[in-house]
Amino acid sequence: MYSCNERLKQFSASFTLLEKGIREGIFRKDIRLDLVDNFIHELIGLIHNSERLRMLKASGRDVLVSIFLPYFRGICTSKGVELMDKYFISVNDNTDQRI
Repeated sequence: MYSCNERLKQFSASFTLLEKGIREGIFRKDIRLDLVDNFIHELIGLIHNSERLRMLKASGRDVLVSIFLPYFRGICTSKGVELMDKYFISVNDNTDQRI
């Protein structure tokens, strides 16, 4: 499945979302969609299967804030970063912390 971009588009929701994000100017155009999509899937597998990470007893929020959000900010355009900040500030309006 991962060897063919057309099949990847057909079976991977994250690939489709990344592709849409690029079209909408949220993600950078210079990223390789196949590489990023595979990395996301590998990262999710690692998080679920790693005994070392399990021993840390990290919450889902910890994983989101410490791993996924910084990664996604790195592949975002300035428009994407602005949208992330706006969303997470509204979600966390009880705190002054930006995610």
